[in-house]
Amino acid sequence: MIYRIKDNKEIEHITSDWDNNFVKICLEGRIGEIYATSEKHPSAVMFRVNEIVLFGGKPDRELVGYYPETYKTHFALMSAKGDDPEWYSLIEEVYGDKATRITRYGTAVDSFDDFNMDELRKAAATLPDGYETVPIDEKLYYVCRNDPDFSDFVAQYPTWEDYRDHGMGFICLYNGEPASGISSFADYEGTIELELATKVAHRRRGLAAAVSARIVLECISRGLYPSWDAANVASLNLSYKFGYHLDHEYTAYEIEGYGE
Repeated sequence: MIYRIKDNKEIEHITSDWDNNFVKICLEGRIGEIYATSEKHPSAVMFRVNEIVLFGGKPDRELVGYYPETYKTHFALMSAKGDDPEWYSLIEEVYGDKATRITRYGTAVDSFDDFNMDELRKAAATLPDGYETVPIDEKLYYVCRNDPDFSDFVAQYPTWEDYRDHGMGFICLYNGEPASGISSFADYEGTIELELATKVAHRRRGLAAAVSARIVLECISRGLYPSWDAANVASLNLSYKFGYHLDHEYTAYEIEGYGE
């Protein structure tokens, strides 16, 4: 049986030395969920922030196979504390050919002084004709909620007021319609996790660079740390231009079509 963990003290013996942003988000308690096979002093634990799932502790097959019913078509699984072959073997056993192994890239900036402000300002100001970048306001919050390309931007913020008070994002409009955007996928302790998306018809036009630069500049002005986790080499290379450096590579599994 799988239990929802309500008391973080019950998992301190597993998480005490972890340094993972999504774990920190869940432990803070406002966003995300924590599950385990026991309510008291479990040997393994699972953290979920929307479709991002992380495991830690002693590898457990039952925990790997558990996922809330509303999120069984597309999600990503990974180890919460560095690459762990035992967890990965279980993921491959449980999900079979529905699991695609990928490499992701964690980046970092040691100091705000390391940001390349010239590149950020140049990218933010460079847009093709017909495009403009605007903050996500109340109207665009609801647009994002109903658009599958941008719904993850606000999925962790159940109301506009919650997003207004804790989140942040920008949408690039083309003739008034959303074409690209970036937002806080989640947030905690003065940090936001960036989530970027561009509609297929508008890709390769520099929009991702423009909106990414815009939100990084806004974070700098507010004293927030914009955490950039690159899903591919193109995203990693863009982060380099803005002043980030590669902190670590890690393995993740994309699960497609589960439950179909």
